[in-house]
Amino acid sequence: MICPKCGSHKVSENTGDLPKIYEYWCIECSDGFCEGDYAELDEEPILLYTDGACSKNPGPAGAGVLMRFGKHEKRISKFLGHATNNIAELTAVKVGLEAVKDKTKPIMVYTDSQYTIGVLSNPNWNPKKNKELIKEIKDMIELFPRVHFTWVKGHSDHPENNIVDELAVRAYNTCKDFEVRGTCT
Repeated sequence: MICPKCGSHKVSENTGDLPKIYEYWCIECSDGFCEGDYAELDEEPILLYTDGACSKNPGPAGAGVLMRFGKHEKRISKFLGHATNNIAELTAVKVGLEAVKDKTKPIMVYTDSQYTIGVLSNPNWNPKKNKELIKEIKDMIELFPRVHFTWVKGHSDHPENNIVDELAVRAYNTCKDFEVRGTCT
């Protein structure tokens, strides 16, 4: 088995200690995936790495997004005011989807929030809170041909997850929004 994200052969089967939605785990890039996750994509997806963070829960909150397509990159840091961590995680996905201009491309969302993946992609999850925000995001998801969620282990030296965590924390520490566009090297 080869990791579809990084191409590594250092892959192990899910022995029950990962979320059940993943069949395999890449040791190299700390990413969960299923066999054939990317096989049905006939074009390059837009990659959205998202994270939400708050100081205390609830407390001052921020959302961080790293969007990549080809060699292009955009980083977004958004201050959310007073919110829960779950709201911050969901809002990061919303901010990322809003930033995508070309709604004809498939989207790969990477998040360290199993809650976010569950409420947005698993029809058996029945959220008790944040229903309006979840519905908004699900409606946005319908605008794209395909949106796939991938869980990454948080605070585990996953480079892109570290970036979005820093963006989210920066947002609530500074109480400001910002965006940076650039080119991947």
